[in-house]
Amino acid sequence: MSRILWHNVIIILTLFPGIVILLINRIPFLKQKNEMDKYAVCLAADVFINLYMNDRMLALPVLLLFLCPCILFILEYLLKDRGEKKIAKLLSLRKQMKKPFYVMLAYPVFEEFIYRSFVYQILGDSDATLLAYLLLSSGVFVFAHFFTQHVKSLYKIPFAVLEGLIYFYTKNIAFCIIIHMAFNMFVYAYNETKYSRNMYG
Repeated sequence: MSRILWHNVIIILTLFPGIVILLINRIPFLKQKNEMDKYAVCLAADVFINLYMNDRMLALPVLLLFLCPCILFILEYLLKDRGEKKIAKLLSLRKQMKKPFYVMLAYPVFEEFIYRSFVYQILGDSDATLLAYLLLSSGVFVFAHFFTQHVKSLYKIPFAVLEGLIYFYTKNIAFCIIIHMAFNMFVYAYNETKYSRNMYG
């Protein structure tokens, strides 16, 4: 395929990463995965395809951002825990830690690359105005959350606009990622507290 065609495919995947979920749902063994796994795969595919095509030097640091904490945790766990059945316990922990990993690390990193940086790059070719960038960036961010949060995804508009403003003026994706991580940490803690209150009275 020509580079221009790949570029157009990347633009479509960036603006509508749910297309990957539709493709995943056609593969029998992946179809059975839960929505969090599918969304993570979808975002990761979009980010790494974009980085491969546009900024290969950034692909390794982003990959290490995910691998290093996981490898270090596993290593420390295996060294610290002297009990039997370490691997079984580790696999059980993996299930418990998947949601916090996605919510507080994977989603913020991937979403900020896609909805802030890559959207900016797409519009950068046309010297986009702040308004055009905020509308597209915030719109696709809210739209991506609509499938799981429905009308509640509209509550994401202030967050999306603020993150868009920060990125537009600073061009610092790390700053946006840290803000997104902190925000998701607060939401996760709030939801877990609310869930435990409802469960235990």
